[in-house]
Amino acid sequence: MRLHHLVSVAGVWLITGCSSSSEGVSPTGNGNPNDLLEPPPAGQGLQLKMVSSIGAGQEIERCKFFQVPAEGMNVNQAVVRYVAGSHHVLLYRTSYTSIPTTTMSGKAVAADENGVFDCAEGAAADWDVTGVVAGAQSSKAKNAAMFPPGVAAKLAPGTVLVINTHYLNATSQPLLAEARLNLYTLADKDVVEEGGFLFFYNPFIRIPARSSASSRLRCTLAQDIKLVSGQSHMHRRGVDYTANVVDPSEGTLTQIYESHDWEDVPIAEWLPGMSIHAGQAIDFRCHYQNSEDRQVAQGLTTKDEMCMFLGNYYPRNPELERCGISTSGLGATFIGTGAADGKATLQCLNQYGGNDETTAEFYGCVQDSCPAIGEQVTGHLSCQIAATSEGGSCVAPCRSGKAEECGACMVAACGAAKGALDNAKCN
Repeated sequence: MRLHHLVSVAGVWLITGCSSSSEGVSPTGNGNPNDLLEPPPAGQGLQLKMVSSIGAGQEIERCKFFQVPAEGMNVNQAVVRYVAGSHHVLLYRTSYTSIPTTTMSGKAVAADENGVFDCAEGAAADWDVTGVVAGAQSSKAKNAAMFPPGVAAKLAPGTVLVINTHYLNATSQPLLAEARLNLYTLADKDVVEEGGFLFFYNPFIRIPARSSASSRLRCTLAQDIKLVSGQSHMHRRGVDYTANVVDPSEGTLTQIYESHDWEDVPIAEWLPGMSIHAGQAIDFRCHYQNSEDRQVAQGLTTKDEMCMFLGNYYPRNPELERCGISTSGLGATFIGTGAADGKATLQCLNQYGGNDETTAEFYGCVQDSCPAIGEQVTGHLSCQIAATSEGGSCVAPCRSGKAEECGACMVAACGAAKGALDNAKCN
C-alpha cells in the first residue's frame, strides 16, 4: 500500500474545461485577456499566468515554475481566475532557490514555449514541495488565500513556486486553458505574523459499485492557531461533507463547516481568525454516493475520489500543514465509519496489504473499522510505514528480499502496535 507515496502526491487539483469552439476555447469571451483577471496595481503584488493547450478528450496534469523576486514576497491575499468551466488550481512552495531542470528521479524537464510541462502524478511526486501558498476550487472564487491585516505567507527571495493543474477536456474540441493567479503583498514593515495553508488529506477511500461510503480523518493540533478560512474538496461522487472542532477534554464536536457540493464549494471565513487550541482537533468526514457499475477508490484522476480539509491559518508551523503525516510527533487519526473490531480489521489489512491489485480493498479495511478503534488502526499503519520508510529500522532487511528477516524485524518494531489493534474493541 504505499501510503507515504499517496500522501506525497496529495496535492492533486482538478481543472475541467468545456468547449464548443472548433478552434478551442480562448481565456475570455471578447478577446481581452485582462477580463480573466487584471494584474495587481503597481507595488501591490504580481500576477502568475499559466497557459496550456489541452487536446480533445485529453486528461493531463501540467506544471509551471515561477521564482520569487529578489526582494521576497509577503502574500496577504491571493485571487485565482481561469477559463470558465474549469475547477481547481494550486500554488506550491518548494525548497529550491533556482528553477530545477530535472525531477527528483533525474528526468529532464521538457517545458513548452510557455514554460509549461507535464507532471504526470502532480508536483509533489517530482519536486521537493514544502507547502501550499494558495488554492482555488472555483473559477470565480472570492479568494484563493486570505489573511487579516498584518498576516502574510512569507516567501523568501528566490524561492521557486510551482503551479500544478490537472485538466480534463471532456469535449471533442481543443481547449486553450489559461489560469491567472494574483498575489497581493504587504511590505516587510507591515507583517506582524506569518500565515500558512492547511492541507489535510485522507487517502482511505473505497466506494463499492452502486453504493455509498464515508471517509473520516481527525487532525489533532500541537499548537494554538487562528483558522481564517476552511473548505472541502471531493470529486463528483461527493454528496455531503462536514468538519468539526473536537475538544478532547469534553469529547464534544462543534460543527464549523458543511457542504453538499463537490464543485464551486463554499469557502467559510472567520476573519480575523477562529481560535483552535493545542490539543483540540479538526475532524472532517466525506460522504459519497457511487452510481457507477464499478468500485471507486482514492486516486489522482477524475475516475477516482478524494477527501480533504483546506484552509488558511496563523501563526505558521510547516509540520501542521499536512497534519504531520510525513513528520514525527504529529499525525492524523484515521477513523473508520463501519463496525469491524480490531481483530477483523487486522485480518483485513493483512489480507489485502502489499498487493497493488487490492489497494482499494485495503482502503476499505480502514473505512469499515468502527470509530472507537481509530487510534489503534492509525498506530498500526503508522508503525508499518515508519519502519519501512527511509531511515526506518526495517528498511535494510525488508529491501534485502529475505522475507523471514523482514518479518522478524517488523514483529520486533511493530508487535506492540499490532497487538493493540488485535485486541481493540468497538465498545
